[in-house]
Amino acid sequence: MENLFTLLAIALLCRPAEAVDASCSGDVMKLTASTNSQILISPNYPDGYYNNELCRWIMQAEQTYEVVKFRFLDYDLEFMANCAADYVDTRDGEHLWSPAIKKFCGTQSYPTKTFSTTSTALLLELKTDRKDRGAGFRLEYWTRPRGVTEFTDAEFKLVHKILYGVFALIWLLFGVTMAGMAVIRNNPRLYAKYVMKQTQGLKLPVIQGNSQRPSIASVNAEKEIQKRRLSVAGLHVKKHRNGSVASLAVPVV
Repeated sequence: MENLFTLLAIALLCRPAEAVDASCSGDVMKLTASTNSQILISPNYPDGYYNNELCRWIMQAEQTYEVVKFRFLDYDLEFMANCAADYVDTRDGEHLWSPAIKKFCGTQSYPTKTFSTTSTALLLELKTDRKDRGAGFRLEYWTRPRGVTEFTDAEFKLVHKILYGVFALIWLLFGVTMAGMAVIRNNPRLYAKYVMKQTQGLKLPVIQGNSQRPSIASVNAEKEIQKRRLSVAGLHVKKHRNGSVASLAVPVV
C-alpha cells in the first residue's frame, strides 16, 4: 500500500521528459537524475556519432535512498558479435569496474525494457571505432525510491483483464442466482420447500402437563410460525377483528 501511494505521488510530481545535450569533452560528464524524466541524446544525433569517440556520462540520483532507472527510446550503432565494434555500455555505479548491467549495439527503433541500478548512480559509456557509424541513441532516465516496483504497460493490461474477469464473474453469479429465484417462485412445490427450509428452525414450545387443550403460548407460537412462513412466501397476512389470522396454508413437503 505504501508503494502504491509513493507511485501516485511520483506520478503527480513528475513532468514531461527534458532533453539533455550530450557532449564528449574528454572528461566524464556528470548529470543529476531526479524523479522528473530526462532524455540524453548522443552527440550529433540523428546525423551520426563520430568515429574513434569515447564518451562517458554519470547519472547521479539526488537522494541516497533512490536508484536510477533508464531505457533506450531507440538506438542505431554499428553491429558486431559481442558488440566488439561500436557500443554503449551501462554500469551499476559511477566507476568502470562497477557491476555491468548490459552492453548495447546494433539497431532498435522502439523503446527497450526498463533497467535499474541498485546503487545511486549509473555510468554510461559510448565507444566507437574508426570504421562504420550509426545515428546514435536516445536514452530516457529518472529516479525512484529503492524498492518501489514499476509496472509495465503489459502488466497494467493484465491487471485490467483480471479485474474485468472478476466483475464479469460476479455479474454472472448474480444473474444465475436471480434466475434460480425466479424459477423457484414460479414452481409451487419448489417454493414450498424453500419456505419450509427458511422456517424449519421455528419450534412450538413444549406443553407441560397432560392437558389436551393447547396452551395460550402454544397457540401464539403457532400463529407466529404461520406469519413467518407467509412472510417468507411473500403473502399478505390479514387479521380479523377477533384477533385470528386469515392465511394461506403452506403445503408441507
